[in-house]
Amino acid sequence: MLSRPGGDTQPWLSGIRVELEVGAATLESRVEAVREAELMLSPPTLQGRRVRVASGTLVRAAFYAPAGCWVADARVVGRIIGGQEQLVLREFSHWRQRQRRRTQRYPRRIAFELYRDDPGECPVLGCTEDISAEGFSAVLNEDVSPRPGELVGLRIYLALHQPPLSVRARIVRVQRRFGNSRGRVDVALSITEIEDSDRQTLEECLKRSPLDSRPPALAPPLAVGTSRTIIGTQE
Repeated sequence: MLSRPGGDTQPWLSGIRVELEVGAATLESRVEAVREAELMLSPPTLQGRRVRVASGTLVRAAFYAPAGCWVADARVVGRIIGGQEQLVLREFSHWRQRQRRRTQRYPRRIAFELYRDDPGECPVLGCTEDISAEGFSAVLNEDVSPRPGELVGLRIYLALHQPPLSVRARIVRVQRRFGNSRGRVDVALSITEIEDSDRQTLEECLKRSPLDSRPPALAPPLAVGTSRTIIGTQE
């Protein structure tokens, strides 16, 4: 039988979202079925594109169940290719519960300026991919040279008719894009300093904005990446 965290906890309900940490990459998948000691998942994806994970690979699987997020180590034992392709996991161990993000992330394209403390450097324009009052992910040009762990200043433009929010943030992850998006990098930033009034303004704006909200003069569409290699991470 498939091992479980303890008691009656069963975090692998059909349909729930799963994140697979493979090395420094995080893939997206969903639970499709349970068969004795094996778990069948939908084909994992990275930035919307399918990724093949070799049999024998050790992964860290995070299950986002209604009762909370549970994490376990597991091994990929193969793929089922038939009417519907599936990834098969087994040998689950070291179950533990992970805290959920304190705030909801919203898929919003919002313009911002990133600047460093060096007065000789010009601010860099970027656009968020998703955002909350705790942080966001974004796309930048590679020549910006963002570094994991670096503290930067940000001006976030929620609307054209109001001044930007000024915050401080730490870069926690950097991923280089290839293919059609060569020359760009995905970055994840954690907001470290923000005024309480600005936090409230940001949260209220995100809750009332439509999914495709974007200031047209400040957030031009960016090319969508194809494949990526992680070049740095800091948790």
